[in-house]
Amino acid sequence: MRVFGVFIGVAVLCGAVPAADPPGKKDRYGDPLPDGARMRFGTVRGRAPISGFGIEKDGTVVTAGMLAEVRRWRATRESSEEPLFLPLPEPVAIASYPQVSPDGRLVAVCSQDKLSVWEAPVDGESKPKCLAEFAAGRPRLFRFSPDGSKLILTTASSGVSSVLLCDIQSGQATALGGGDGYFEAVNFSGDGKRAAGVVGRKVVLWDTASGRTLADHQLSDWLAGTFALDSAGQVLVARVYLDGGKSEWRAIDPLTGKLRDGFKGPPGGRWAAYAPDGKTLLVGDLKGITWWDPAAGQAVRAFDVVASGGGLQDVPARLTPDGKVLVAHNGHMLMRWDAATGKPLFRTQDDGHNGYVNGLGVSPDGKLIATRGLDSRVCVWDTATGKEVWRTAAQWSSAPYLVFAPNGKHLYLPGPGPGEVTRYDALAGKIAGRFVVDLKEGGQGGVVSIRLSADGKTLHGLSRGATADDSGLLTTWDTATAARVNVARLTDPRQSDWGELSPGAQFIAEVGYGRGGVVALGSPDKNLLADAKVPGHSLLLSGHFSDDGKWFTLVTHRMEDGVAKYAAVVVSTPIWRVTATVPIAQYGAAALSPDGRTLAVAAADQLEFYDAATAEWFGGYRLPVTGWERPGNRFTHVLRFTPDGTRLISGHLDTTALVWAVPARPKK
Repeated sequence: MRVFGVFIGVAVLCGAVPAADPPGKKDRYGDPLPDGARMRFGTVRGRAPISGFGIEKDGTVVTAGMLAEVRRWRATRESSEEPLFLPLPEPVAIASYPQVSPDGRLVAVCSQDKLSVWEAPVDGESKPKCLAEFAAGRPRLFRFSPDGSKLILTTASSGVSSVLLCDIQSGQATALGGGDGYFEAVNFSGDGKRAAGVVGRKVVLWDTASGRTLADHQLSDWLAGTFALDSAGQVLVARVYLDGGKSEWRAIDPLTGKLRDGFKGPPGGRWAAYAPDGKTLLVGDLKGITWWDPAAGQAVRAFDVVASGGGLQDVPARLTPDGKVLVAHNGHMLMRWDAATGKPLFRTQDDGHNGYVNGLGVSPDGKLIATRGLDSRVCVWDTATGKEVWRTAAQWSSAPYLVFAPNGKHLYLPGPGPGEVTRYDALAGKIAGRFVVDLKEGGQGGVVSIRLSADGKTLHGLSRGATADDSGLLTTWDTATAARVNVARLTDPRQSDWGELSPGAQFIAEVGYGRGGVVALGSPDKNLLADAKVPGHSLLLSGHFSDDGKWFTLVTHRMEDGVAKYAAVVVSTPIWRVTATVPIAQYGAAALSPDGRTLAVAAADQLEFYDAATAEWFGGYRLPVTGWERPGNRFTHVLRFTPDGTRLISGHLDTTALVWAVPARPKK
């Protein structure tokens, strides 16, 4: 039964029946599309959920995903073989995702109370064996030794941590120590004879043969967590926080805690790992990976792509055993380059996005689609061919929708610098104007939300404060001259955090864990969603105003008898009243059609369409199950209808966007 009840439009999202599309429909790369999908922007080639990897002797890369699915990537193929799931008796711990030994033979997985080590499955015929198990309450970080014979494991509970050295062959664990605070990173030296851990300002060094603590130092500055340890464990390279939000790389003797002379760190980077020569470094950030010579203070080679890594324990980059290929991942894709030239091995590696798609825009005539990804890249696509027209770097933002001008000639994007909005020619991608926040106001970070007036003559921009104590600004510009027409400082710093403006900028939607609402800019203490009796609050995204400002759509979360409840909700803004509520199985995304008649909801592996007036289901599709569907995460991040309401665009964790046909409504 599709609808279980209606009260102010209440329904339940349940199993969808795939649309009867012709079988075998493929994207422009030749990869299959899910039933109901008409087009894919971007590619799934080289993309997969990855939490760790190792490399076999022949160059085959073995990856593990968040659900302990193991993939094999042959040296000559850009996509992996079918994933093989480990037969785990207990779910994977959300905060401690699986890791792979450097040689690709073993996979380590944490549950809530133990660490288990498995053989990496070779094919679907062989049953993986569990080789060792180690009791560990609330595991946090773990890392394989270079030869794969040991693991260093940290646990965390009530502000106290412990560290274990686990021998896989014997199944024995040795306590190395612990104490107050949580370790933010652990690592082995290249020869495996030493291990180190970092927590706050403290660096601890251990001897792995005896389990003895060799050094325990409190440094003068905070370390940024991730660090690299050289082959003998005599040099620890870490990023150190400085005043003013700055940081720099330093080389530290972990035995004495003193700085090493002759080290010249790279200018940027979020993580570092020693190259096989034990002297040079691989340094990665959002722009890619740099092979850095710290003695000369210069780059040896650059490898361009998003390579920031996603978790505390990620092994960010490795060279294949023959040294010819550099391998890295960013949680969403596997990246491989020719180590000698810096060129990607596969052309599709840089196609589309390198991170999940969390923002969408559609031109008024429906001929162009704009997507924004976690990679801080915006791509513009031709809806007739599915080809990328142009791309640009943009400021990272959580605002789900990108803004085209009413005449379709321009695309407006926050950034790329802080405190600015850039106007681009929608077809050519050339910069056609910049709109800058008044820097005299001070304390301003990036612009988080923008809105154009219906005639395109006025631009509103909401910028967040530079710190948690700084309130944001609402700036209004004349689009013809780029002159600031009005500047208003918000009274509550939270109003500029994860916010979205309504058309006309009368209202702002905010979000945060345990809170979330809509307020009028002049009345920040009155939550209009509470007055509308919305069930629960927004959790990760603020919700979205319709282009005419008459509707506000969001996905809500609430706890009921200890159970999380989610719902897609439509609110009428002229009267601030809930008009439709669709309970859903888990957190997802929702969108309302431009005419306000159709509510689209995506949760788990289902995409459903409802009559917004009655909350009655009238069609849906099943999304592809590809391994991205994991607890606490949404495969679909954002939905947007085309202006005519006949198509729906969805942005996904797999770095692509899909175009769906909106099902026909049943005849009355």
